[in-house]
Amino acid sequence: MRYAIARSTLTLTLISASATVFAAPSGAAPTGPSAVASASASAQMYGADYEQCSAKTTMGIAECVAERAKVWDARLNTAYQALTKRSDSAQRAPLKSAQRAWITYRNANCKFYGAGQGTISRIEGAECLRAMTQQRTCEMERANNPEGKAGEGCGP
Repeated sequence: MRYAIARSTLTLTLISASATVFAAPSGAAPTGPSAVASASASAQMYGADYEQCSAKTTMGIAECVAERAKVWDARLNTAYQALTKRSDSAQRAPLKSAQRAWITYRNANCKFYGAGQGTISRIEGAECLRAMTQQRTCEMERANNPEGKAGEGCGP
């Protein structure tokens, strides 16, 4: 069952600064509240960034994925700062609140994956952080772009 979760698509729906994760088997369409999330709002766990790391040992994979997460985190910080500057004063406090809530949620959610038994949990925790950070980065980049486009690695 662990690999069924690991190979799923992580879909995040952000509503009023809260986030909910719904996992559907790869290739299956999400149902219920997650159906409202657009295809552009999902990040594939064990996607392209993970594939760059997959030929290493378990420890090497976890370290490689953590490095990819750092790249996404730096990009997220840039996008967040740009969006903060671009937003009007009434939007800044809710944006800051939402970002803090998202960070708390991401860290708790990924701690769940990382706390599992066996060495695979190190990879799952690191990949959770990477995938969720990628998704949030793409969301911020789209919100900051008048055409709704995001940078490389974000999909359509």
